[in-house]
Amino acid sequence: NTVKDSPDTFHKLELELALCSTYIKLQQYQSAENLLPQIVKNATSIHSIDHLHRAYEMSAVLEKNLQNFQQALTYRELSLMYKDSINTQNNEVKILEIENKYKNKEVLQQLVLLTHEKDFMKRTKSNQLKIFILFFLLLLSVIAFLYYRYVKRKQLSIEYQKINEMKSRFFSNISHEFRTPLTLIKGPLEEIAQEKVPAKVSTHLDTMKQHTSKMLFLVDQILNLSKIDAGSFKVKALNADLYKEISGICTSFDYMSQKHRVDYLVELEKTNHVWYDPVIVEIIVTNLLSNAFKFTPEDGQVQVTGKMNKSTYAVCVANTGKTLSKVELTQIFDRYYSGDSHQTGSGIGLSLVKELCLLYRTEIKVTYNEQNALEFCINFPIGEAHFREHEKVGYYKAQTASVEQESDAISFFETSEKQESNNQLPVVLIVEDHIDMRRYIASCFEESYTVLEAKNGEEGINMAREHLPSLIISDVMMPKIDGIQVCKILKTDALTNHIPIILLTALNEEEHVKEGLQNLADDYVAKPFSSVILRQKVENLIRLRETLSQKYRKEVVLKPLDILLQDTTDSFSSLIQEVIEKHITNPDFGVNEFCELAHVSRTQLHKKLKAVTHMSTTEFIRIHRLKIAAELLKNKNIHISEACFQSGFNDASYFSKQFKMVFGQTPQEYQSKFLDK
Repeated sequence: NTVKDSPDTFHKLELELALCSTYIKLQQYQSAENLLPQIVKNATSIHSIDHLHRAYEMSAVLEKNLQNFQQALTYRELSLMYKDSINTQNNEVKILEIENKYKNKEVLQQLVLLTHEKDFMKRTKSNQLKIFILFFLLLLSVIAFLYYRYVKRKQLSIEYQKINEMKSRFFSNISHEFRTPLTLIKGPLEEIAQEKVPAKVSTHLDTMKQHTSKMLFLVDQILNLSKIDAGSFKVKALNADLYKEISGICTSFDYMSQKHRVDYLVELEKTNHVWYDPVIVEIIVTNLLSNAFKFTPEDGQVQVTGKMNKSTYAVCVANTGKTLSKVELTQIFDRYYSGDSHQTGSGIGLSLVKELCLLYRTEIKVTYNEQNALEFCINFPIGEAHFREHEKVGYYKAQTASVEQESDAISFFETSEKQESNNQLPVVLIVEDHIDMRRYIASCFEESYTVLEAKNGEEGINMAREHLPSLIISDVMMPKIDGIQVCKILKTDALTNHIPIILLTALNEEEHVKEGLQNLADDYVAKPFSSVILRQKVENLIRLRETLSQKYRKEVVLKPLDILLQDTTDSFSSLIQEVIEKHITNPDFGVNEFCELAHVSRTQLHKKLKAVTHMSTTEFIRIHRLKIAAELLKNKNIHISEACFQSGFNDASYFSKQFKMVFGQTPQEYQSKFLDK
């Protein structure tokens, strides 16, 4: 700081070099890096080769410490260059001094030696430059080769990924195509089965239902195997009761044991909560049991055992039947393998089991046990340490939807003015491009609801905006605008964002469900579905919407529509909040002003408010003014007339009359309760 403004650049450089050296030793590299350019600039200005040599030497040390080795090498070369210049300069000076001071033979010999040294340094410098260039070219060649391999591998990876995506998309579309007709078969079968039919017809119906379920099972098998091949099947472990999971799967095969007259034994040890993937466990155990019953003759035996070990749960499925050779045992996991001992092939079930075991990082063994029964054994890992962090989902959490009921809530509308008829049926809009599926879904609701039908997403959006239905059921895979886009458009439209939407599709994988829910779908139903379950879901959503509307109508405390609107940041919610906070207490604020503020017609505003709150526009304004008045009357210093005019009424008698109709008591009686407190 003392020599900061001094013109003595030479001594200033000495201090700056010392300070930079100290910064490097103290590992304050940023400070040293900021100081070095100034040193180089000052040294250049006075043509000080020595200072430039020292500055670049420090730069090389700094870059080496920062692990910038290429830059460090460059600075080192510059340092050596200036060092060579210094040596050359010094040698020339020495030569001159010796020539001037000594004129004898020894001086001449020294001059010769210095000259040789100078030549040697030049040759050394030249060799160093050649080595550096050679090393640089070699390094560049290695980098080019590695980059070439990287580009090729990346191209191959992209091609493989495209192929896998095409396979997954193909099987997903095939699955969707199968699930739609399966739904149209299974749904009416369930409807007919609920009616009284002759015993023979009932038997045929059971057979048809059974084989429909079998077809669905086969479709899922193909889809799962394609997902494994494409690398999109992921392990998703959670902490739950493995015993209950396997026990439930085993129970579902009781009917097969009775049908095939097979002795079916299940012996499972309890596990309590352990870590496992329920989807993988279900697929493996289900396929092993299906295979066992498939190849077990009448009066044979199928046995399932489960044994708890330290870090695994050993599940063995054994069945009696024809004996396989050693060669056949080694080929039993091949797809559609059919050995000499089998009349029919094993299909893809056992192949899927083998692939899932590899994915699950466990082993499946097939042997003949002591009873000479073919036995498949798997040690399912149950420890948390077996699963990677991204494979652990968490714990089962009971998810229940409930609406709070407040016992002290005061009914606003028990004695209110006449409402619209309660006999009006809720409106359900069905958006489905498949005509048979659309007609079938409509037939499920036509007795209890007013049903509207749209044959594609574009038509569905227009009908939703026109009719504001109570609920929308939309297929996902449709031409023009698919169900996801329908959901996204309607849920971001202030006019329709309150309408519950159920997405109906065969794409029931987690990523598809997640995409639908991210676009604010209220529920997701996979094909083929039960018409009873679909009706119940629709009824629950409509009832929940009505319950929330009634709750808002009966709420004494003045609140926004958060409980009724999913996105409380949209334009309509903001409008309602603005009306309640700024305009509702203005006695001149009416329906026309409300419509002008909302930039909609009276009809549109009436439909929207009616759908959300079951109130007309006039009711909405009046009831919220009464809510404000009720809040004001809680203050003992507020007179009744003040509460009347401050809440937006300009007639005290009309205010008292309406207040009593809504709250069941006069303003004086209402305020007296708080005065007593």
